[in-house]
Amino acid sequence: MAAAVALRPAALPAAAASAPPNRDISKIATAERSAHAGRNLRPFATTGTAAFLRDVYPVGKTAGFTVDRARGTLARYPNATAPYRNLPISIWYPAASGPISSIDTFWAVARGGHFPLIVFAPGFNASPESYEPFLHAIAAQGYIVAAPLFPIEGAISGAAPAWRSDAEMLNQMYDMSAVITQMGAYANTPGNFLSWAMNPSLVGIIGHSDGAITVAGMTMSTSYSDPRIKAAVVMAGAGPGGLTWNRRKVVPTMVEQATGDPYNNPINSQWLFNHVTGPRDYLTVAGPYHMWPLIGNDVTADVTRRAVIAHLDGTLKNGGLGSFWRLVAAGNTPGVTSLKFAN
Repeated sequence: MAAAVALRPAALPAAAASAPPNRDISKIATAERSAHAGRNLRPFATTGTAAFLRDVYPVGKTAGFTVDRARGTLARYPNATAPYRNLPISIWYPAASGPISSIDTFWAVARGGHFPLIVFAPGFNASPESYEPFLHAIAAQGYIVAAPLFPIEGAISGAAPAWRSDAEMLNQMYDMSAVITQMGAYANTPGNFLSWAMNPSLVGIIGHSDGAITVAGMTMSTSYSDPRIKAAVVMAGAGPGGLTWNRRKVVPTMVEQATGDPYNNPINSQWLFNHVTGPRDYLTVAGPYHMWPLIGNDVTADVTRRAVIAHLDGTLKNGGLGSFWRLVAAGNTPGVTSLKFAN
């Protein structure tokens, strides 16, 4: 299922190889929301206009849990060192009924449809709920979304403060595979709502910030392979050290990067994009953003979400030319986004 070897990596760009800036998602989200206060913002899940992405389905939410036994966990108060990793999972899904709304309905009845699975890797000092607007929007377009709470880098109430760790970003690759396995087990359990809601053979992964470093290691390095993954999105990411980078042929992959991101130098994302082969697109977002394209409610966030969903539709839903042209339109919004392709 997954394998990793700690071999000497290809030369990473200087910005990735040196100590990275503080990527504290809780602080970044607060600062970027504050910077947008009073601007031309709109409600999420708009229903009456074509200008903003419209939810297709109402969204339900529930929780899952798995244990990653491939790696251990360092001590983090109140928990001692352990030879395994406990992973709570937040799950968003299309609901069978209810209003189209930005509100998630806990334990809503799931809509049948065997929707694709998206596993999301949060950034440093974040929880899955830190990304709720983004993950809700993906689920509302017809996906099951599962996001783990990482045991060291995650924001955990009552625990000692999170800390950044290059080793943890590699450990999180195994966590993500463990979540895919657990979600598949749910889908294959008679009577579980995912048995009629999820297609476990259609799997995509998305990561942001440190989570994007995790996803890049899983899908763009040659040190790790999980063949269940059919599509990937790396948002404001870099290449983790300790892995090999030998021009891997990737699954359809989107790399997203803001031009003025103060926490992730664009050279990191460009290096990833250029250091692999296979079908991929590079989404450039204009502005000094790190978190806002995922959680915001202006045109920048709207077209970013549109582009990510169109990318997923093209691979996991066989969206054909329709999804391609939606990707092109969202990815080439004048003054906001630009898009390039490679193979």
